[in-house]
This record gives sequence, C-alpha cells and structure tokens, in this order.
Amino acid sequence: MENSIEKCISHFQYLTSIIEKFDFENSIVRIKNDCKRNIDMNYDDIAIKRKADALYGEISLSLFVCLYENDEKVVSINYKTKGLFKSTDADNEAEFKELLKINGLAVLYSLARAHITTLSSVAGIDNINIPMINVYEYIKQKKDN
Repeated sequence: MENSIEKCISHFQYLTSIIEKFDFENSIVRIKNDCKRNIDMNYDDIAIKRKADALYGEISLSLFVCLYENDEKVVSINYKTKGLFKSTDADNEAEFKELLKINGLAVLYSLARAHITTLSSVAGIDNINIPMINVYEYIKQKKDN
C-alpha cells in the first residue's frame, strides 16, 4: 500500500538557501518586554530558469529589524537571504512565479526567524522573536501599493 503522504507531495520544492547579509548591532544586555519593535520586509531578484523537465527559481528576502527602548535604537538587524526552489511542473511558469513569491517567501521568512532568534540568544541578549506573517496578505498589500 502506497503511503498517503506520497500522493500529496507538491511539485514545488525548496532546494537550498544562503545568507547573503547578516548585520547585527547591539547596545544592550537584556531586552525589556515593552520595547518597541519595527520590522520591515522586502523581496526581489526573482529569477526563473528552465532545465530539462523542471523549473528552477531564486528569490531574495530582506528583513530589517530594529528594537527601541525609550525611543533609542538598541538593536538593529539587516538580514538578506536567497533561496533556490524547483518545480517539476515545467509547463506553468506563471504559477511557479506565484509559488516562489508566496511559498518561497514563507519558507525563507521562517528560516530568517530561526536565524535571528538563534543569533540573538548566543549574542548575550534575550531571544529576539519576530512575529509570523501571512505572506499571501503581505504580497497582496504590496501589490495594492
């Protein structure tokens, strides 16, 4: 009997990613719970290539995180990553581009959250946990602006 998960595997798959930039500036020892957070995100560099019977795509994600205490910036993070994805549905490049924007960014954002949390925990300060986002809504808002 075939495993039911095998029937559900997406033709869109994450292959790998790299961290292109990770600047971390810190001027505090502990983060107060009531500190203000400013988080901004951007994406770009969508590149799609066709090889054999598959599509390969790259997308970049940039995150800017600042923490403020008493209106003074105490932590600043500038993070950029690039991911490589593959689709075995080589006939639908438009759908692949949309999957890169939504699913690809969701994967990269999750990895970025983990990297930022891990780095902050070993930097001698409390964990910096950035919130989860609805990538679909983010793309929709960006398109409307």
